[in-house]
Amino acid sequence: MFNSEEDVRAYYTRYAKQKGFGVSRRTSKLGDDGKSVKYFTLSCVCQGKAKSRAANPLKPQPKQNLGCKAKINASRCLDGRFMVSTVVLEHNHILSPGKARYFRCHKNMNPYVKRRLELLDKTGVRASKNYQSLVIEAGGFEKLPFGEKDARNHIDKARRLRLGVGGAEALRNYFARMQEKDDRKAEKENAQDHDSFKSMHPCITRYAIEKQFQEAYTNKKFKEVQDEFRNQMYCYSSLLKQEGAISTYQVDDEITIYDDMIKEVRFHVYFNEEECEVQCTCSLFEFKGILCRHALYVLTMMKKVKILPSKYIIPRWRKDLKRNYKYVKSSYDDLSGNPEAQRYDKLCASFSEVASMASKTEKSCMIVMTCIDKLKEKLHLNESSSENGQISHHTPGALTISNEVVNGTSMECNKVLSPAVVRSKGRPSSKRKESKVDNVVRKLKRKRQQSQKTSKKKKEKSIQVLVYIYFNYP
Repeated sequence: MFNSEEDVRAYYTRYAKQKGFGVSRRTSKLGDDGKSVKYFTLSCVCQGKAKSRAANPLKPQPKQNLGCKAKINASRCLDGRFMVSTVVLEHNHILSPGKARYFRCHKNMNPYVKRRLELLDKTGVRASKNYQSLVIEAGGFEKLPFGEKDARNHIDKARRLRLGVGGAEALRNYFARMQEKDDRKAEKENAQDHDSFKSMHPCITRYAIEKQFQEAYTNKKFKEVQDEFRNQMYCYSSLLKQEGAISTYQVDDEITIYDDMIKEVRFHVYFNEEECEVQCTCSLFEFKGILCRHALYVLTMMKKVKILPSKYIIPRWRKDLKRNYKYVKSSYDDLSGNPEAQRYDKLCASFSEVASMASKTEKSCMIVMTCIDKLKEKLHLNESSSENGQISHHTPGALTISNEVVNGTSMECNKVLSPAVVRSKGRPSSKRKESKVDNVVRKLKRKRQQSQKTSKKKKEKSIQVLVYIYFNYP
């Protein structure tokens, strides 16, 4: 009897390695619930028969499927455990325990080995010597659970991800330009966050919900929310029906089409009073993450809701949001000037090893999760004590990071420049000749746009005056 499918597979795989053959999952069937496995079959990798797909029938390709019948069947019992119901041990091919490590099911490369291969490759060690050092450390080729080809494949994959030189040069230049844009974007976001902390847009109404958005959102996003509050004056609501705690409202709205056309549109708003949930058929919240004017009208004018649930305050637009992408290291970043990113990278490296060990069994996973919860509580207490003026004392030398080396990796930053600007063929677009008809059309279009801007500004100014009178002089 086995507790899980993984236990059955692990047992049969150990047996296969001792005998000298590989294991693959052949068939399985789910239970009535569609989730749990009812029974499954593990067989030798040489099972079945393969059809030749060679282009030349006189030069057939070697095939692995030899029609081997060796297998085991396992079925789930009533208590949830698995029982082996069928066992076939006879093979129709030669078994070699000494060569069993070449089968895919018996190969394994742990995170320590991967990290070592990458570090030695960065220092310039050739792949053959890199693999040979692991062979000497293990005590022979047969002691390693992978071959030289697997090591070379991992090194090649790591090189492609590092985007070194050669064929990936164009891709590297592209990511360098994207990194430059991301740096500007991050700086712009930091500046906007700073402006949101030091200044706030005033509320245009006396509703507590608007005040809630003002305190949580950045200034730019709060202005979008204010547009919905401002457009409430064009809405009118009426109760359609009441079914228990759920109320259905009909909201009539006036939408401006083009410049002077106004269209009346009807929406339905559903409000659950017990859960304090609101939903509108316009689906603005689902599309943009902002409550629409129709839902706000029902919440403020009909139901007199004072405080919104936290699920309607999207975290990504909060002014106090911690942006974790600043800690992610790239191949052209210099972390020597960012101690917080250095510590983040060091913690991630340690956590990955713990996660690799704890993910093998449910018991070890629960142990690690319990420890993490305790650490979170301790860190929260330390943060609160430091905010109250208590300084935590750290052991000298507990964390020492050089400006040149972090975790054994050289932090020399290669300056990646943007590609040189090359003049394209043909006459510049700004100096190309223009026909008389195009010139006249362009001038008329510019004149029309200027007149539209002027009329739009006058209209917005009059709307602001009306909104101020509507909300402040009831």
